[in-house]
Amino acid sequence: MKFNEARLEFQVRYYSWASTDFIREIDASFPNLQLFKFGAIGKLHQFMLQIDREKQMVLARSLLKRFHLDAVKTLGESCSEEEISLRDDFDDFRRNQYWAEKEAVSKRSAGSKIKRVIKSKLREVMVSKFIESYGNQCIRMEIGKEWDPLFKMKCCGWILSTQLWFGRQESLIQYNHGIESETLIHHPKNPEITGPAYRLGQRLSFGGWLGACSQTQWEYLLPEDVEPACCAVIKLCGHFFEVAPKLLSGLEYEKITGQ
Repeated sequence: MKFNEARLEFQVRYYSWASTDFIREIDASFPNLQLFKFGAIGKLHQFMLQIDREKQMVLARSLLKRFHLDAVKTLGESCSEEEISLRDDFDDFRRNQYWAEKEAVSKRSAGSKIKRVIKSKLREVMVSKFIESYGNQCIRMEIGKEWDPLFKMKCCGWILSTQLWFGRQESLIQYNHGIESETLIHHPKNPEITGPAYRLGQRLSFGGWLGACSQTQWEYLLPEDVEPACCAVIKLCGHFFEVAPKLLSGLEYEKITGQ
């Protein structure tokens, strides 16, 4: 199988699974959306609670179609006027809520001697929980202080990577997955620089597969938020690790014959 064929097939499968996952999320009354107090996903949860189930399904389809463009094009799908209109309403809501969220965060911290969690402490707890949960599945871990923590597993002949990021000065946690080849290629102008020969998927995460946002992160964390936020990362990573072999079945790296 040519790589471009495999990549497109993966994107279609990813979109199909994400659509099913969004329906499950709606039917279960948003067990994962409610893991986010702030940010784009938190605002999506707030908006979903203001509309009925029929409109929730319409908005879900619209967000998915906007994010999974290649899959939607391949399948010949398009957005209806109702889907576009409701998505525009959500985008307006999200913009209007930005400053309201800033004010809420300020009030949350006002008059309190408790400061946001120290980045190094947040990193320590998150890395420890990831290793405890998935360390025995990793073939490589880059967790030195000079790295943004990176964990690599094998899945269907591919490397399934998980990158953690904690902001520059902010108290936040961000994660994403990548699916890439173990085979490396050298940069043509600088042979010391190497990278994967093939990337089947990049920056895959909960907010992305639902079409809510490109970056899945927990923001404005206080010390009491650390434990639930880290547990939420572990939960959502596990959710993707469980489905990844199904998404990659038949697309194993050893079956790739070229571009």
